[in-house]
Amino acid sequence: MKEEMTIDVLAFGPHPDDVEMCCGGTIAKTVKMGYTAGIIDLTGGELGTRGNRETRLQEAAEAEKLLGINVRENLDLGDGRITNNESARSTVIKKIRMYRPTLVLAPYWMDDHPDHIQCSLIVKDSAYLAGLVNYNPDQPPHKPKGILYYMCRHSFHPTLIINITDEFEQKISAIKAYSSQISYQYSAETEIRFNENDFLKYFEARARFFGMMINCKFGEPFFSVYPPQVLDPIAMLGGGKW
Repeated sequence: MKEEMTIDVLAFGPHPDDVEMCCGGTIAKTVKMGYTAGIIDLTGGELGTRGNRETRLQEAAEAEKLLGINVRENLDLGDGRITNNESARSTVIKKIRMYRPTLVLAPYWMDDHPDHIQCSLIVKDSAYLAGLVNYNPDQPPHKPKGILYYMCRHSFHPTLIINITDEFEQKISAIKAYSSQISYQYSAETEIRFNENDFLKYFEARARFFGMMINCKFGEPFFSVYPPQVLDPIAMLGGGKW
């Protein structure tokens, strides 16, 4: 962990690699724009079919360098055992109050993996409770201005799409850091859905699809429960079209 600091964008992931795969381009973009950014993984991914906790943490450290983020932590809440309870919420609230993010990123709550669902709910609840003065008053309260939910496996109609054309290769490099998860070496015990080439093509196809929707090459979709406030309707259009 780096020296404590205020973070503009704080992304929460259930496991190391989820943030890189689902919103790594956006994280890279915010850093390039001069904002501070961080990732907090809730588990070490120790139940993954391939690799182990130590390997995943080493890969996460390499991905951290590639994205240029300011902070990365692992809360070690237990892969496959994340539960939206008082203990988990209290742990996440402490991080939100410590780093005081303006924007929080979390996985979309519809998903096959229970850890993804629970992570989404924990972050949603914690972002609200962190702003209550009388909730664990040993820390100053802080309520982020917004939460954006990133797309994992289940799709949604996005509230907004971020242009990551210039950051796409950086995102792919960060994904490749998790070689234990995407490098394909067949065995009956460790067969997974994709080999490396197919796996990366999937992310390219999705980024191209959402990029096309906003008239750019690559895009990352997000869902917001509340519509984002627009201060300049002309600047909002960017390079897109209606």
